[in-house]
Amino acid sequence: MAPAPGWYRDPADASAQRWWDGSGWTERVRRPAPAAHPTDRPAPAEPDPWPVLEITPRPVRRRPRRPRALGRVAVALAGVAALALGATAVLGDDDPAPTRRGAIDDRGGPEVPPPRRAEPGLLRRDALVGVDLAAPEGAASIVTHGARYSVTGLARPETIGRGDEARRPAEGERLLAVELAQGPGEVAGAPPTDVVRVEVEGEDPVALPEVDEDAPDVTGRYLLSAPEDAAVDLVVTTGEVVQRLSLVDGARGDDTASVLLRDTRQADVGVSGPLVFSLAQGGLVSPTARLTVGVRVVRLAYFYGADGTQVPPDPAQAWLVVGTTYTWPPEARGPGAPLVRAGLGPEVWRLRAGAGTVAAVDLAAEPDRVAIAFPVPADITEGTLVVGGTQPGAVVFDTGPNRVEIPFRLPG
Repeated sequence: MAPAPGWYRDPADASAQRWWDGSGWTERVRRPAPAAHPTDRPAPAEPDPWPVLEITPRPVRRRPRRPRALGRVAVALAGVAALALGATAVLGDDDPAPTRRGAIDDRGGPEVPPPRRAEPGLLRRDALVGVDLAAPEGAASIVTHGARYSVTGLARPETIGRGDEARRPAEGERLLAVELAQGPGEVAGAPPTDVVRVEVEGEDPVALPEVDEDAPDVTGRYLLSAPEDAAVDLVVTTGEVVQRLSLVDGARGDDTASVLLRDTRQADVGVSGPLVFSLAQGGLVSPTARLTVGVRVVRLAYFYGADGTQVPPDPAQAWLVVGTTYTWPPEARGPGAPLVRAGLGPEVWRLRAGAGTVAAVDLAAEPDRVAIAFPVPADITEGTLVVGGTQPGAVVFDTGPNRVEIPFRLPG
């Protein structure tokens, strides 16, 4: 039987009293005023006015067994067993039994049971109240044709929630608190068409909760539970391109389009030069004429085209897209009309960068237009464009040994 309510010596502070409500310690504490004594003689010894609460089990008084009491004992034991089974069913096997009301811990106060465990594999949107998020190191972002996805805050809380809603990690797992943000992608105004998933190492990817898959916007805070040592990634798929961003530390995967994280990806050039050429058709070769070839601008891109499906061969590369200008002489507008309309093709364009030479490609989807581009390292900062040579076709364009060289520089 628990002691009666009253003021008793505080187990945590012998100079104070704490109120015992009959089942446990309360927050009420008092300190009685000291009694005044004359200073010319020592105060007489006084008995300790504060009773000490001692909670000890009373000895059990054995009674002789009586045959007629066996029935009542059996009924009582059956009732206790039923209560124990009911408590087990309510609490579940994974949760520790709550501390008995009024039990005293080693500090003299009531013991507080730990929160219940979260569901294994938990993933939900969560306000993360009381969780301190820290910004990850480095550029914790990946960029696609229509969106930029960033990890802006991370934490590993030991528990989440308050009161009866408080939870701790599932057995063998850890809690991860994540804040995500979404912004414009590589092409301003292009809608995001990506498929966004969360992937725990060794498990199938799952969709983020409350995210529209037709027009994804992942901005918000999330709580998830994952095995202690498992990698956890945000996986973004754009056509055939798959990019990953860690939800553990914000690190970007090796398959990330790194060029899109460069602050400057474009440079004005504004250089042109004369190129002497001739046209040949049906065995007839025209007199030589002079064409002025120029480059207005160069820019680095990753997703090219209206739908962003034309990408470089490797995630560590980028497209160097060249903005060209041509001033044709009047005599080329007859047999050379297709060249005048579309511009020179990739056969007569080269890029010198470092110790190597890169061939051009045509990224234009339309047959009557040419879009000159080069697959280059994502960190390229300078090079020289070389124009000249032979372009086959119904009308053959040939510059002989003549070339135009146009240097450019891109800020790092």
